[in-house]
Amino acid sequence: MFRFSVLTLLFIGCYLFSSAQTKDTASAQNKKNKYQQPKFLLFMLHLSTNKIEGLRRRGMERDIPMVLAADSETNQSIMKDFADHFKFCQVYFFYDTYYDQAKSKKWSEIKFFDSQSKLQKVSMSSTEACYFAEVSYAAPSTQLPVDSSVSSRMFDRLQGVEDDAASRNYGLNLYDADFMPLRNKLYFTDISLRRRGPLLGNKKFVFVGADRFDRKLREKYGNPSKE
Repeated sequence: MFRFSVLTLLFIGCYLFSSAQTKDTASAQNKKNKYQQPKFLLFMLHLSTNKIEGLRRRGMERDIPMVLAADSETNQSIMKDFADHFKFCQVYFFYDTYYDQAKSKKWSEIKFFDSQSKLQKVSMSSTEACYFAEVSYAAPSTQLPVDSSVSSRMFDRLQGVEDDAASRNYGLNLYDADFMPLRNKLYFTDISLRRRGPLLGNKKFVFVGADRFDRKLREKYGNPSKE
């Protein structure tokens, strides 16, 4: 009887240990695969809505065209850089005025467009991996990598090219389908936003960073499958 009890307890112990190992393995696998390979990238472009409203309240309407022009230059440059250097997955752009609809996944209420500014109809199932992206400042609590482009920016400054936005926490931020920051290295990608042009002529905003983001995705997921 005693021997039977010992064998029974041993069997139960082995079973519990095996179950715990299986759960740990599954948990680790789920954690590893938490962020699926993106099929779509929904890129939110920003407009200086609050700044423009502030100018109107202060009677400074004459400055509004300059703000609108800067917004247009920046957003057009972002789209062009993605059209030229980002091939990992399909990208759809939308403006931050549709943020609430995007967060609620009300796709039919959002005006999406491609890099050529052509309106696109977007519909996605709950099983398709989509991510949101924007160019903005990262959350203060985010542990960011050291800015890898500081040396090149110093060289640019010697040539008279100044950064409009170049700081350690300003870059391309990636979010999951619920607009939550990714908890891995893909969350933040360093970019540059600079005014370029003739030395004595008009300079325009130029965004650079899509190629760097493309490389990071390929390092994480490999080359995308052609489906």
